[in-house]
Amino acid sequence: MADVFISVAEASADEHAAHLVRRARERIPGVRFFGLTGPRLREAGAESLADITDQAVMLHRVLGRIGAGLRLARQVERWWEARRPDAVVLLDSSALHLGLIELGLRGLAGRARRRGLPVLYFIAPQTWASRSYRERWLRSDVTRVACLYPFEEARLRAAGVNAVCVGQPLFERLQAEPPDPRRAAALRDGAARVVSLMPGSRESEIRRLLPLQLGAVRLLRRSGMSIRALVSCASASRRPDLLTEVQRQRVDAEVVVGELAELIAAADLVLVKSGTGTLAVAAQRKPMIVTYHAGVLGRLYRPIGRRVLGTPHLAMPNILAERRVVPELMIDPTSEQIATIAGALLRDEAWRRLMVAQLDETIRPLEQSRPIERVCDLLSEMLP
Repeated sequence: MADVFISVAEASADEHAAHLVRRARERIPGVRFFGLTGPRLREAGAESLADITDQAVMLHRVLGRIGAGLRLARQVERWWEARRPDAVVLLDSSALHLGLIELGLRGLAGRARRRGLPVLYFIAPQTWASRSYRERWLRSDVTRVACLYPFEEARLRAAGVNAVCVGQPLFERLQAEPPDPRRAAALRDGAARVVSLMPGSRESEIRRLLPLQLGAVRLLRRSGMSIRALVSCASASRRPDLLTEVQRQRVDAEVVVGELAELIAAADLVLVKSGTGTLAVAAQRKPMIVTYHAGVLGRLYRPIGRRVLGTPHLAMPNILAERRVVPELMIDPTSEQIATIAGALLRDEAWRRLMVAQLDETIRPLEQSRPIERVCDLLSEMLP
C-alpha cells in the first residue's frame, strides 16, 4: 500500500490529475491519493484535504496572497507529519509548488524535499519563456520533472534538472473525447460563416478579452460579412457573466456552456485566449487568432518584456512550430486589429489552407505520446 500526496490549484491541472489517478490505480496496485484536490480529483477517488482550485490567479496577483499561501504550505506540512506520504506529485501552479524564488519563499516541492520525500513535478514552470532562474529550484527541490514538450526536456536537462518529456496530456484526452458531429452541426445552424470566441474562464479574462472579441464580430458584420458568433463558457456558474457582457456589447452571440470540442468543430475561425486552449483549437486544425490582454503588465511589456521573455513567440502553436503559424495579438490588442486579421483570414482560402497544414505538421507528432501512462511509470519507479 502506497500513499501519494497530490496537489493541484487550477481546474486544468485538476482534470489531468484525475486522469492520472484513474490510470495509476490500474497500473500501481494499492496506491492511494490524498491532498489538495479539485472536483475532478475527488470524483476520481482522491481524498481531499482542501480545494483551492476556485482561488487560482495569474502570477501578477499572487503577491496579494502570499500570507494565505504560506499558511497553506504550513498546513500541508502538518498533514505530512500526521500522514507521511511515500511520494509527492505536484501539477502546474509554480507559485504554490515551486515557490517565489524572488522572495526566497520555497513552495511545497522544497518543503517536501527537506523532509526527504520524493517529488514528481508534472507540468513544470515554463522557464523557457521567462524567469529561467527558477530552474535552480527545479534542480534542487524536485526529484523528477515530467515535462510536456521535447524542447522543454532538452533545456531543463542542460540546466541539470532531472527532466523527461512525457507529452501533452491534453491531446490524449481530446482523442478520447472527439466532438459530436451532430451537435457541432446544430451549433453551426446552417450559417455561412461561424466565428467561435474563447475568452477564457476567469472573471478577469472575460472582462478584458470578451469585449474585444465581440467588438471584432461587430466590425466584421459592419463590413458586410454574415457571421454567426458562438461564445465558449467553461461552466454554468460563468454563464451569467458572459451573458451580461454579450448584452452590454449589444452583439448577437450564443453562449455555449461546455461542449468546447463542438464549439471549435463548428467554427470557421476561432478567436482564442493565449494558453492551453490554443492547443485544443490546433488539435482540430482550425484557423485561429490568439489574443491576450495583460492589463498593466501589457503596458510594461514594450519597455522590458523582451528582456524577461525567453522566446520570440507567445502563442503556443508558434512556440512549438518555432515560427509564426497563427496570428498573435498580445499587447493591448484592439477590436479593430482582431477584425482586420479575421476578415482577411475568412476571405483568404489559401492562407487558411496554409495555416491548417502548418498546424497539422506541428501537432501531429505530439499526438502520438501517452503522457498519463508515462507519468504513472515515473511515479511507480519512485514508490517503495
